[in-house]
Amino acid sequence: MKALLGAIIVLAAYQQIGGAVESWTLINQSAVDQEVKLLTWPDLPETGFIVGRTANRDAVQAGNAIFVLEQDGVPASRPSTVLIPQYAYHVERSTGKGTPCIIVQAEEFRGVQMIGARDFINNKDLVDLSGNFVLLGTRPKAPPVANFLFRQR
Repeated sequence: MKALLGAIIVLAAYQQIGGAVESWTLINQSAVDQEVKLLTWPDLPETGFIVGRTANRDAVQAGNAIFVLEQDGVPASRPSTVLIPQYAYHVERSTGKGTPCIIVQAEEFRGVQMIGARDFINNKDLVDLSGNFVLLGTRPKAPPVANFLFRQR
């Protein structure tokens, strides 16, 4: 049973990042369990995010957006259909470590979806490709096991 579960987790991890991993190493499950127990998710914000339109410099300055995609001083993106705000994990591809965060912005530019999130543990703003986030919706959940049990070699 344990071997089957391990194989399922490896497959989930492989699928989660689009099959771009060559090898994986199992890391300590008890450390994952402890991290989950210690994590307290804040309530989703009622302000400080942007929905249904693209961000401009004023929105960033007001704290309602994290990034602006411009071309020649004109907004060059379009709003994404990603639910905002919502809970998520940002997954660092080089380590496989997931950072809990809240999605506050999502925009598309030339077929590429960018997400802006607030890392509430380290008090940092994050901007990355949408594929590097695991979206959780409006209720925080335990991390997907594949994102925390394995890391790239």
